[in-house]
Amino acid sequence: MSECIEESFPLHGLLPKKETGALTYISKYPNYDGRDVLIAILDTGVDPGASGMQSTTLGETKIVDLYDATGDGDVDTSTVVEPKDGYITGLTGRKLKVPTDWENPSGKYHIGVKHMYSIFPSDLLHRMKKTRKEEWSRHHNKLLGEALRSKDEADQCSPKASSETEKLAKQEIDARVELLKNLDDKYEDCGPIYDCVVFNDGQTWRACVDTSESGDLQSCNLMASYREEHQFSRFSDVDMYNYSFNIYDEGNVLEICSTGGSHGTHVASIAAAHIPDCPEKNGVAPGAKIVAIKVGDARISGSEETVSAILRAMVRVIEWKCDLVNLSFGETVRWCDDSRCFDVINDAVENHGVLFFASAGNSGPALSTAGASGCACSSAIGVGAYVSPDMMRAAHSMRDMVPPNTYTFSSRGPTIDGALGVSICAPGGAVTSIPNWELCNGELMNGTSMASPNATGCMALVLSGLKSRTVPYSTASTRRAMRNTAKAVEAADTFSLGYGLIQVDKMFEHMLEHKQQTENRVEFRVKVGTRRGIYVREPSDHAYKQWTYPINVTPLFVTNDPLDEGSNTQLRKDMIDFQKSLVLTCKDSWVNHPSHLQVMSQSRYFSVKLDVDSLKPGAYYTEVLGYDVDCVDKGPLVRVPITVVKPETDDNSKDHKHSWKQTFAPGKVMRHFLTVPAGATSATLQMVPDKNCTLRLQALQLKPNTDVKQTMVSATLGCSAGVFRSYKFSVTENQTLEMCLVKYWSDLGQAEVEYSIKFFGVTTLPSPIVMHAGDAVTQVDTISLLRTQTIAPSVTLTHLVQTIRPCKAQIKPLLTTRDKMPDGSLVYSAILTYTFKMTKSAEVTPDFVLLSSLLYENPFQSQFWMLYDENKRILLNGDAYPIKYKYSRKLSPGEYTIRVDIRHSTYKLLEKLQKSPMLLRYNLGSSTINVGVYADQKQAILGGKAATNVHLPFKAVRPVFLKSVGDESLNKLPVNVSAGMYLEGSLTLIKDMKTANQKLQYILSESCSLVSNDDKEKVTEEKDKLTEYKEAKAKVDAQFIPKLAIDEALKLYREVSGSYGYEKLSLHLAMLSTLQKEISTTLVNTQSDSVEASKQLGVTPLVDYVKEFFGISNAILGDDDKVNKSELIAFFGLKNDDSDGAVTRKGEMTKRKKELIEAYASHISVMADIITFPNDLELEGLVSVPLLQNSWKEMIRFVDPTDKMVGKAYVKYCRANGCSSLAAVQLMKVLDQNKEKSSEELLIEVIGGLNWQHVLKYLKDWMSVKYPPAFLPF
Repeated sequence: MSECIEESFPLHGLLPKKETGALTYISKYPNYDGRDVLIAILDTGVDPGASGMQSTTLGETKIVDLYDATGDGDVDTSTVVEPKDGYITGLTGRKLKVPTDWENPSGKYHIGVKHMYSIFPSDLLHRMKKTRKEEWSRHHNKLLGEALRSKDEADQCSPKASSETEKLAKQEIDARVELLKNLDDKYEDCGPIYDCVVFNDGQTWRACVDTSESGDLQSCNLMASYREEHQFSRFSDVDMYNYSFNIYDEGNVLEICSTGGSHGTHVASIAAAHIPDCPEKNGVAPGAKIVAIKVGDARISGSEETVSAILRAMVRVIEWKCDLVNLSFGETVRWCDDSRCFDVINDAVENHGVLFFASAGNSGPALSTAGASGCACSSAIGVGAYVSPDMMRAAHSMRDMVPPNTYTFSSRGPTIDGALGVSICAPGGAVTSIPNWELCNGELMNGTSMASPNATGCMALVLSGLKSRTVPYSTASTRRAMRNTAKAVEAADTFSLGYGLIQVDKMFEHMLEHKQQTENRVEFRVKVGTRRGIYVREPSDHAYKQWTYPINVTPLFVTNDPLDEGSNTQLRKDMIDFQKSLVLTCKDSWVNHPSHLQVMSQSRYFSVKLDVDSLKPGAYYTEVLGYDVDCVDKGPLVRVPITVVKPETDDNSKDHKHSWKQTFAPGKVMRHFLTVPAGATSATLQMVPDKNCTLRLQALQLKPNTDVKQTMVSATLGCSAGVFRSYKFSVTENQTLEMCLVKYWSDLGQAEVEYSIKFFGVTTLPSPIVMHAGDAVTQVDTISLLRTQTIAPSVTLTHLVQTIRPCKAQIKPLLTTRDKMPDGSLVYSAILTYTFKMTKSAEVTPDFVLLSSLLYENPFQSQFWMLYDENKRILLNGDAYPIKYKYSRKLSPGEYTIRVDIRHSTYKLLEKLQKSPMLLRYNLGSSTINVGVYADQKQAILGGKAATNVHLPFKAVRPVFLKSVGDESLNKLPVNVSAGMYLEGSLTLIKDMKTANQKLQYILSESCSLVSNDDKEKVTEEKDKLTEYKEAKAKVDAQFIPKLAIDEALKLYREVSGSYGYEKLSLHLAMLSTLQKEISTTLVNTQSDSVEASKQLGVTPLVDYVKEFFGISNAILGDDDKVNKSELIAFFGLKNDDSDGAVTRKGEMTKRKKELIEAYASHISVMADIITFPNDLELEGLVSVPLLQNSWKEMIRFVDPTDKMVGKAYVKYCRANGCSSLAAVQLMKVLDQNKEKSSEELLIEVIGGLNWQHVLKYLKDWMSVKYPPAFLPF
């Protein structure tokens, strides 16, 4: 058996290098392995501890800089403290012991705090939550077992309790079990909370994170900024999560640099990993060094990139004079080559000698799915993903091999502005290193994200050779050589392949052979009007029969340093001397063009004419190529891209149906281009295969200024042999539809499929539909434009949309070096602050609508926003595409703040945005609103029979009538309705065809509330002016007492209290509340203070405050019954009161009762605190446990002990009676109703008495998360 087993593993297929000629090249030139080349990896960050990331082939440090451009790792360390007795107090409240070997000449330390779950990648987050829950359960279950045993013993042995103390003791045992179960049920891990310390040792800034979470800084690693000493560490041996530091702004900002996912490490390993023990697993350019820059922000969905991060990254790229950049991120776009992001990339390539590689995208196989930045930016090199048989065998473990091809998902050109889009392709899969926190040595990933670093590594090999031989080159000459030496792949089309598979050895030889060419510093830019190529696709394009296009060719002279005057002088001389004689050719006869073009250093124009009518239906790509007549062998210098899509004719114009029969093989793409007939709104695809198979459908129409993903339909369709499979999707009339069907590249075998597409057209006038609350009934006309149809109309409103405006706008310059533009100019930040209030729970999606549909196209540098609750706790972060990436959060009733950060280098542009609106989109969930739909207006007015089925004859108009939404539905909305808000939903026309739905907006007005005639009229007594004055003065006095210092408040109270009785208690209650706060705060604070401070409890003024307090409370609650408690008891004992003025009397008595309960609660709380906290106060006759229990019994005659009015008093009462568990159970009930900081602090105090350390730490950590001192930095 062993003789039949192949012993060697095809390692070369795990990280492909043979296909690109890299393996041949490095075998021939072993010293040209990437050494002397610096690659910037812009991604989710790179783990310096990952295999292959430690050193180059020369033994030098592999990663020379680790940098987080996103801001997600930033810590505000602007708080400065000095040690006291060798300790500093961190922002978590922990005591941090300063190691004696730390050198800090100033003695000053900057401190901050970091919640680690805010930066943990999702996979690590899930693992750590599971691990930490297991740790919690180990401690918790032990306590629960002990509590259950105690309860069983008490239930079996204890006699019936007689005294209040005995009852409480029994309740305490039961409460301990309930409390432990309650804590376990509500357990939600907030993650590690680390104190951060930054200081200057006299030479440089250093930082330390308290990973011990106990203040033991000696056990933690002290490190400088990574680029200075290349230090990194890991947070714990459990998470294995490596990190490093960068320190800015004189110690006021600490950047914790980590990885936001495994993607970036995998990408870096493909490009340049060096694994000495197994060279076959090396990256493409193992000798290259890396600048690892994190642009994927861990705060937003899937660590997505942000424009501000990419721009920060490019500043660092230029600062380091990087040779190459790899960005394996991207999005489809609304337009190309015009934005802040594209401008900076173009500048880096054209003026700083940076070659910029980027993934083409994974949105294929439909045409025009290639987007930013690789394909939408003129200077970027967009890379498609190629798969070879060796990769199929080793990496993908396929049973059988198929011919080499591009991956099915690889995005295709042309771009929406006519450029080819995909420049070249490279192997798009690899098994290589990932971060240590994944607890795995390597992983298979595939995508254009993997193709791009492979191509980047290939270019690094070429540059390494050129540098070694001191061969002059530029970004222009290398890009041109790469295109002209790329290898065609037979099974792949140009739209996915670009100019071909990158070839290292041939490219190097090409550059050596043509190193002296005069155009080596010249990039020839082609424009067709404002576009980068000719793209004929839409019916409107075909209606234009001239087919003549003006072509502009502009020589662009690139440089490596725009500030090098010597180089610029030579550049100007080269521009004067430059001229090229070009011969123009095209392989296709339907393109008519000039034969020659003389080019100097200025733009030249010529025209191209197309004979589109001669073409059969399908997609065509060709180019007009310009060759140097003096050296044709070096390949074309000028390329004019031309794409023509010619739709198929309607083979059944009456039925609007197209049919086909095709054989689908792995990776074979079937494209059909159809002109959607006028009036069509939806289409149905039907398929029946001869054997079981799975097909991938993409249906795409291009709309002006619209992201292709918004108009693209994608679906994976499983089909059974001989069984019809249908799929419905929406379409837009009079536009070209590409219907693309493909069998996935690795799906072996063939299938013959018969399939057809049929168009339907039911629509409304107007469309989209806008209803207004002021219109009681709205008429909507329906029409079927393609055939007779029956509709079943219904309207559902699913979202409420609220527009809010900033309450504050602040513009300021960003002064740290990382926030300057590449030319050194300042960047300004506009922070807009919005507030809103919710009355009911709902899921909310904030949307900064001005910019939210733009990412790479954004004319500004940032649009990041943060959502906070009223305590400044961060709840949600967002950036571009809030709906796509589901930047949503379910919020409870309360007040909220959103802060938006917009950046630009022009102050005036930001000024224009200071009043920009923000939309809040509330998901109505189960409270969706159904609008009445009627077949005639009378039924709509009367609220009669709703429309069920409406017959629509061909091209006949039939109205339906929509009735306005009633206030009973509006009252269920999560916010108070105001004019300008609107509801969103849809009008369903055909039951099982959602694609025929019409969007609908319902504009709201103020809701209406009527007073019922059944309500009894309140009797208002006539008051004389003196009474009104006294009541108003009492109200003002009561309001001012809490605002005054304690002694001033007492002075005012003594002056005015004599003129008030006890029938109205507001003034007395205000004084009680003020005294209670002073007494309780003093008692609590002295417990953690020195012994000397504790002795002060027995002297004035505290003892006087206590006596003053009980003087007032006893006067209210005493036996002489100044507040007439008996009258209250008698009144609330009545079952009915039908007397005149009953409503007014009930209101007055309810208010008196509430005031009395408030007095009791304050009285009990203060007495309980004095009993609970050790003190030397001499208060005989005022404070004792029996007095406390008696006051409690008195109070519960008026209120249920579980009522939220007395929740905190009950907690303190239980604690004073030695019942901490009972107190904690009640306190958690209080917190269920109203979460406030004081209650949570009290819970921590109570739990502290139980000595449950794991619970205590858990609660304290959450306090740091819930109640931060300030808003987070952007």
